[in-house]
Amino acid sequence: MFLDTLDDRWPQSAQALLARRILPEYLRLGTAPFVANADVKLRVWRAGDQVLPVVYREGGGKGRTADVCSPWSHYVRYPLGEIDRHGRGLTAWLGRGVIFLGMPLLYISRIDEVVSVNNWLLFTNPQVALDREAVESLTAALCEQFPRRAILFRTVNPEIDPDLARNLTYSGYDLVASRTVYLFDPASRAYRKSSDARRDRRLLEDGKYQLVPHERLCAADMPRLAELHRFLYIEKHTPLNAEFSAQFFETAWRNRFLEFRALRAQGRIDMYVAFFELDGLLTASLTGYDVHQPRELGLFRRAFALLMEESRLRGLPMHLSAGAGAFKHHRGGRPCVEYDAVFDRHLPLHRRAGWKLLSAAGFLQARKVRAGW
Repeated sequence: MFLDTLDDRWPQSAQALLARRILPEYLRLGTAPFVANADVKLRVWRAGDQVLPVVYREGGGKGRTADVCSPWSHYVRYPLGEIDRHGRGLTAWLGRGVIFLGMPLLYISRIDEVVSVNNWLLFTNPQVALDREAVESLTAALCEQFPRRAILFRTVNPEIDPDLARNLTYSGYDLVASRTVYLFDPASRAYRKSSDARRDRRLLEDGKYQLVPHERLCAADMPRLAELHRFLYIEKHTPLNAEFSAQFFETAWRNRFLEFRALRAQGRIDMYVAFFELDGLLTASLTGYDVHQPRELGLFRRAFALLMEESRLRGLPMHLSAGAGAFKHHRGGRPCVEYDAVFDRHLPLHRRAGWKLLSAAGFLQARKVRAGW
């Protein structure tokens, strides 16, 4: 059932208590004050003792919205932008060609017309535990309420939660490879033997920055964290990344939805990391740093040293999200494939064709990652 108010029906599982730290704010104010480029409606669904944010776009999906809530941005605009920024030669030419060939079919299929389940508007969503009965009940209800939209579960990771992936598949969902992410185990031989990781840890002890824990941050620091986020994710990379506002950072910090660490020098914060813990897994949610500072300071390296040290001290594995693959691999990160799970059996064939194309392309990506190419 949908929960439209915070009342005594809110369950008390660890997942639901994490949700209670942020989702009521989204319900009360909408998503726009928190994520500037997420033009979505958000509702909250209760399935047993789990609470899931459900988002959908209105108006046909024509705006340049963040890729966390737009499959078109994720599968078309984002990769084209990455090729334009980093691609060279024949490989870039072929990559553009493949995307352009597929674009008409994806457009006809209207892949942006989805209802996105367990979508917290984060790059990596908290894991959720749903049995097959709960999946099928949720799917039937959403198909009835949104008969012209595909149902999509974001960031499904079979290595982290094989039961959810299996229950979705048994319930008629197709798994579409979405991105390559990296999992980190502080007890792994790869981490313990990594000379890169050792050098990064030494950076934290060079005296150039003061470590600021969550409790020593304050509301006045949050605009600076939002600025660092914008420097890295929006200005350096792409405006298709979710643009979190100072209000988001203040809310996530105040309610401890995310746990923050920052580095400060001469009164100025130059880097922060943010993560959450759920069911024995740490997830590195956000990282930002001042890209205008000299590269020799190693702010990006310091950020990941902080995250890995947090993982080591707690004795918990960490989800390192996507991007910077070689960097993470050299420090003990293990690649695996994360999926969008899509249910579209209630839609006409032309609406399903685009997702079939993405599924076929994603199969090749997943095979490549599993083979270690």
